[in-house]
Amino acid sequence: MRGQSPAHAVETGSAQPAKEGAQAGVATAVPDSLDNCGDDPNPDQADADGDGEGDACEVDLDGDGVTSGMFGEVDNCPFTLNSDQADADEDGLGDACDGCPEDGEYVDSWLAGIPELGIPPHPNQHDSDEDGAPDSCDDTPLGDLFATIDGLPLRPHEPTMDVDDVPHRLVISGRPGDVVTTPLPICVGRDCPEWRSNDPVYLTIRGMSGNVVPRIADDTGRAWAVSRRPTGLRERVLRFIPQAGFRYRLELLFGPSSNPEWSEVIDVTLGPTEPQETPIPQ
Repeated sequence: MRGQSPAHAVETGSAQPAKEGAQAGVATAVPDSLDNCGDDPNPDQADADGDGEGDACEVDLDGDGVTSGMFGEVDNCPFTLNSDQADADEDGLGDACDGCPEDGEYVDSWLAGIPELGIPPHPNQHDSDEDGAPDSCDDTPLGDLFATIDGLPLRPHEPTMDVDDVPHRLVISGRPGDVVTTPLPICVGRDCPEWRSNDPVYLTIRGMSGNVVPRIADDTGRAWAVSRRPTGLRERVLRFIPQAGFRYRLELLFGPSSNPEWSEVIDVTLGPTEPQETPIPQ
């Protein structure tokens, strides 16, 4: 938390040790006469807007006249000047600090920035291809990889299908070694009370070549289901039972091939109903 970073113990020899040293149980090298937050512990002396008042005790961190509560629940850009508080997509982030000001995206964390380089703290918005455009408004969020679902860009941090047994058209292209991922809207517990523990989920893929291997993995990278193309069948079915505490994703791994790059057009269905595998007609 800002203003709460650990302080190193330093003997000062001062007859009046700094207040934050006394409160934190260690002595610091910041005497009261130089402390930018005299009544609040802030050994790092962080001052985002450079106005001489430390962030730990300031209610207007960016100096735009709009006060900031804890985690910026008042100022929608607590570290960036925006007195008008404009928020075009009404996602709680002001346009001035929102990398996608017209595409609503819920953000639950902030990056520290680099104050020495003039880069203020900013919202943590996913940017999978690191091109400066957050995934939410990037037409090619996977960079050189091409992937769409139902005609829209596949975004690797946004679930794009429901658990409803409805097929979705997925178009992907890649090279050997590439991996296309998409989150699955499945979890067990308080976040997903409608999904009961021990209920299986089935993910069916139709029309994919044997050079791409699908698997279900959790947020730790552990595989829960892997399917290699069975001989004589036109579809692959991945079955798994979600457990509490995990988030899941579909991974499509492009395997060895004589083609330097190729495309796949497949139908993906996610749901609680066990599908009937259909043999290829002889």
